[in-house]
Amino acid sequence: MIGIVMHGSGNLFSLCKAVEKLGGRPLLVERPRDLERVKRLILPGVGAAGSAARTLRRLGLWEPIHKTASKGVPVLGICLGMQLLFTHCEEDETSGLDWFSGVCVRFQPPLRVPHMGWSPVKQVRDHVLWRGVPDGTCFYFAHSYAVPAFSQEDILGSAVHGRPFVAAAVRGRTVGVQFHPEKSQHYGLRVLENFMTW
Repeated sequence: MIGIVMHGSGNLFSLCKAVEKLGGRPLLVERPRDLERVKRLILPGVGAAGSAARTLRRLGLWEPIHKTASKGVPVLGICLGMQLLFTHCEEDETSGLDWFSGVCVRFQPPLRVPHMGWSPVKQVRDHVLWRGVPDGTCFYFAHSYAVPAFSQEDILGSAVHGRPFVAAAVRGRTVGVQFHPEKSQHYGLRVLENFMTW
């Protein structure tokens, strides 16, 4: 059972279809007790950080998500979902879950905002998430905020939009990707499958 957190944003339909295509059973998580049934948890994201964080707190999911991860349940944050895994996001001055150290900042002109489309991802280090995925593979991005790339062991991959930014990160059994694997065709599905079988 793959839990997909409903926080008022996110591309849930295509994500559920991708999970089903890969042989998983998606469960839309709306209440804390739903978390008791999941073997994996996905925190998706399309939308605003502040609104998503407030919805998670209103639904009573913020602390239970922490507890679920502390039990060793693998967690995947996608796009906005990954940004919420960091300490802070400038968007709406939002405090994140603080599983990764870093601040998510807005791209500034003259860069195109949002950064939308296909960009290559440099694999910073080996990880099961990259199994069967060539270094430099292009993935689909759609975001206005990102965590600037920095040198620490949490970083799995980086991409460039004017400057390098974190495209993938990991700590323990928690991973985050700034791109959308469910929209990134063959290799995006491979990344999602690697998470599901991790």
